[in-house]
Amino acid sequence: MWRVARACIFIFVAVVISSCAFSITSTAVPEGVTSAPTMTLMPTSTHTATWTLSPSPTLTPTATSSPTMTPSPTLALPVKEGTPFPLPRATLSVESANFVIPLARYGKGVANALQWSPDGEVLAVASTIGVYLYDSHGQEKQVLGNGENFDSVAFSEKYIAAKVTWDGVVRVWTTEGALTHSLEVPFSWGAVAFSPDGTKLVAGGENTIVVWNTNGWRVLQTIEVKHDRVHTIALSSTDVVAAATWEGDVFLWNVNTGQQIGKLSSDATKLAFSPDGALLASAEYRGQATVWNVRGAHPEMLQVFPHHHKVFGVAFSPRGDLLATTSLDGTTKIWDVKTGKEVKTVVKGRAGEGIAFSVEKFLAVMFYDAVDIFDEDGQRVADIRFSPPYVEQIALAQDDSVVMMTSGWDTITGYDVRTGKVKFSVHSAAGVALSPNGAGILSALDNTLTLWSPTEGQQQIASLDFPFVIGGVNKVYYNPMNHEAIV
Repeated sequence: MWRVARACIFIFVAVVISSCAFSITSTAVPEGVTSAPTMTLMPTSTHTATWTLSPSPTLTPTATSSPTMTPSPTLALPVKEGTPFPLPRATLSVESANFVIPLARYGKGVANALQWSPDGEVLAVASTIGVYLYDSHGQEKQVLGNGENFDSVAFSEKYIAAKVTWDGVVRVWTTEGALTHSLEVPFSWGAVAFSPDGTKLVAGGENTIVVWNTNGWRVLQTIEVKHDRVHTIALSSTDVVAAATWEGDVFLWNVNTGQQIGKLSSDATKLAFSPDGALLASAEYRGQATVWNVRGAHPEMLQVFPHHHKVFGVAFSPRGDLLATTSLDGTTKIWDVKTGKEVKTVVKGRAGEGIAFSVEKFLAVMFYDAVDIFDEDGQRVADIRFSPPYVEQIALAQDDSVVMMTSGWDTITGYDVRTGKVKFSVHSAAGVALSPNGAGILSALDNTLTLWSPTEGQQQIASLDFPFVIGGVNKVYYNPMNHEAIV
């Protein structure tokens, strides 16, 4: 959803929270349009915030013709929020470009998948920059994966496995975090699952399913999926693997023999087996979840659990009597498997993209920018923030020390560059610019430019409307040389 805006220029003169002055120069007003931007002042406090240039540091040139660079020490990436990092030791230039190294990376990437450990004590979340491990109250324990992008994660009593996105590799770590194996697979995108007893690992994607024995990591089976492309799998306690394909079928195989033992029609997004392996639940694009009896050779539909939009997550409770579903209709619900009746709506107004039950009856729900943990009463006990699906614009204070901000999906997050801690968050913004001293924030969305004060609890100071701009104003840049903001 790319937004298109005509370029306009306005000159910022001064900002005082009780009064704001703008000088506007516009070169993009269509012929015949006489309306001018209007400024709407918001209720303000008496605090004064001015936009002033911070003194530039004095650099001492070296006497040698080729400067000798001493790069700052690097940190393990991604950096845990709140970790201070060393400052750069040289100004970025043509001569120093070869010495550029990453100092820190804030944000946890986009959450792609989640899975509880068998004892329910640890939650693993696969993201675009690693596998994060949390306790049941949302406290971060460890990060695995060295910044790699993972699209699936699985947990056993001894191991954690995750599929590297767009690469034919499955990483395997001990539960203590030591990398033990990198297993090659003949597909670039797929899913992984451990058997409940942890003796087998299955990876499936495109036209292949691979089964390993975790005692020695020998390949037990390589199953070819003809004419269909696998995108998600589940493994039962009875050694049956279910694989959903993009073509709208779900196949069942015996992983010990490699023989197909069943097939059902379902446009499944996710699959989950009941603890005893007798039931298979499918979250479906058609806006429902379905539970199937898979005991015999011909799977039988038992219950349908309706939603009003695509269902992207499904999970059985530890006893198998409850089913949790999460949907793009903004609800996460708990159902009685036997009767098909709704027991509880846990979430309203947030589209879910994944879900997992723990043996301790904690429920983890994955959203586009967060993973929340709920207790058995439906009360949220943790809110783990992840990154929006993309970063749209970045701004940095002129003295490189105040605030770094990223925006994505109409949200701006401000970080203290020295400590990495989140200082503020501003919603309803697609573009962002920062004053030299970090005291003022300009955000752009649709046809409105808004001035904020981060020191006043994200207080909105003023707004400037651009009714004549076709497509809206969605980007803003600050020019420190002549105090202009370009939108």
